[in-house]
Amino acid sequence: MNSFLLKVLVFGTLAGMVITAPNAPKEQEPLCSRYGQTPCKLEHNPVCGTDGNTYGNECSLCHENRLRSEKVHIKHVGHC
Repeated sequence: MNSFLLKVLVFGTLAGMVITAPNAPKEQEPLCSRYGQTPCKLEHNPVCGTDGNTYGNECSLCHENRLRSEKVHIKHVGHC
C-alpha cells in the first residue's frame, strides 16, 4: 500500500509541475521607433537576439537592425 501511495504522490507532483510550467516566451519585435536616430545610452540591459547574439540593450539591437537587411527580434531578455 505504501508503494502505491508513493507512486500516486510522485505522479501528482510531476503532473502539477508540468501543468503549471510557464510557456516558452515568444520572440518579440523590438520597439525601435522609440529610439529614432539618436545614439544609444550605455545602459546595461542585455537582450538576446534571434540571431544568437547578446546586445547591450534594445536600442543597440535596433541600431544593428538599421544596418542590416534581415531584422533581428528579441528572443528573450538577458544574455544568450
